Amino acid sequence: MCNQSVGLIQRGLEERGLASVAISLAPEITRKSRPSRFLFVAHPFGLTFGDVHDDALQKEVLLRSLERGILSDQTGDGLIDLGYRWDKDDLREMQLRKLAK
Repeated sequence: MCNQSVGLIQRGLEERGLASVAISLAPEITRKSRPSRFLFVAHPFGLTFGDVHDDALQKEVLLRSLERGILSDQTGDGLIDLGYRWDKDDLREMQLRKLAK
């Protein structure tokens, strides 16, 4: 789903009393839908939880997302930066500049 759609759905769930959290790869887009809280992971599109077959990192990102996202009291614009950065190659940067194939 796109970042805006998820943010709008999340806002609707929160208004009905259901705790939720979104994971965003593009916070500048996610902010526009004003979700109550969202997690930022600086990974390439399609690899939100980590690289293919990197089960340990995928599990870590998932568990940390649940812990930091649902259980935290959030103020401000809702952004929680999980601190994950893609350092294997420049795929994320290429995607953001629309140069990746």
